[in-house]
Amino acid sequence: MVELLSEILSVVEIADNFYLCEGCTVPRWLLYELYTESCSPNSKYQVNSATFGKLVRLVFPGLGTRRLGTRGNTRYHYDGIAIKNNSSFYGRYYSLLSEKNYHRHRSPGEASSSACQPSTSAGTG
Repeated sequence: MVELLSEILSVVEIADNFYLCEGCTVPRWLLYELYTESCSPNSKYQVNSATFGKLVRLVFPGLGTRRLGTRGNTRYHYDGIAIKNNSSFYGRYYSLLSEKNYHRHRSPGEASSSACQPSTSAGTG
């Protein structure tokens, strides 16, 4: 019962803070990091990273995955989602990205920089 409750809470948190966005990418590690930071340190409702990945795909069916970055420094990204501007994670999201030396990248066809999502220094997103 506790496992089911933790999965439901995780799904709600994902859906509340992210949305489908063609051409946008979110590093997988970062999405999980934000989730774990939002849980209390000894939370029995926190799911592991493998289960969290399955829940992300449950919320966003058909979501793609891409490996982005320079040779020897690639990371997996979810392709097709972005963080909501009104998300409680928004500030921490960009703080973590700047700590990891990620750069903002505008996808082809996006007019405003407020809609663009961070990508790796490889410049593909």
